[in-house]
Amino acid sequence: MPCSTRVTARLMAAALFSVVLIIPSASAVTIQLDFTHDAYFATNPTARNALLAAAADLGNAIVTPLAAIDNDVVTGTNGGTTAEFDWWFNYTNPSTGASETFDPAMLPSDVVMMFVGVRNLSGATLGQGGPGSVGFSLSGGGSESEWLGAVASADSQSDTLLLRGGGPTIGSISGSTTLGSTTAAYSVDYGASLGNLWFDVDSDNDGLQDDAVALDAYWHFDHTSPVTPGKSDLYSVALHELMHGLGVGTSDSWDSLLSGANWLGPEAV
Repeated sequence: MPCSTRVTARLMAAALFSVVLIIPSASAVTIQLDFTHDAYFATNPTARNALLAAAADLGNAIVTPLAAIDNDVVTGTNGGTTAEFDWWFNYTNPSTGASETFDPAMLPSDVVMMFVGVRNLSGATLGQGGPGSVGFSLSGGGSESEWLGAVASADSQSDTLLLRGGGPTIGSISGSTTLGSTTAAYSVDYGASLGNLWFDVDSDNDGLQDDAVALDAYWHFDHTSPVTPGKSDLYSVALHELMHGLGVGTSDSWDSLLSGANWLGPEAV
């Protein structure tokens, strides 16, 4: 996808978060990069530093507080009846494309986690990124007459917990659950918590990872120096994909501002 400039990235992010163009000294969001599934950036510290700089710059520009997710088990009660939602996060393994689970689904306040890796991408695609999702198991018991209220309580508490008090609504999960002959519906929204991004290491599209010489000719890794003509700037691509992971172009909040071919966000340029 086309790379965004640094200023454009921050203006777009302002559609979903409160953003400042001058880096604040406090109240910033930490975009925590996780290299658990990666074997490339550990061998290329210059590239790794560009990703870390993009995450720090974008996070420092966001001043929307995000509450901690300090418990992934939510219990709704109604009289002597309980409904328990045990939550987890889902994300895409950035190196293999496999679905992964992050459990327990807990994060500190003002932290969003992003899993990073590389892949052989086809065509002119430089990178891809997006937010994760949620899943849960549900248990409970008690009286049928109290089941609707217990599920509604767990639903409401889960909304509060997973939306984190600010930022975009990334998506929702809905369905129904039955106790005896009583069926209760639920619909829980979730916000920005974790995501995934990966970068192309197959510049000639032959299905094989390029060697170091070819990748040095393909990518501009050093974010502290001017971009070499003819190279793709890793820092700018990282900003672009990190924003997808935060919900830009990928969230329910973003989609709610679409009108046909137009996007009606207040910070649109």
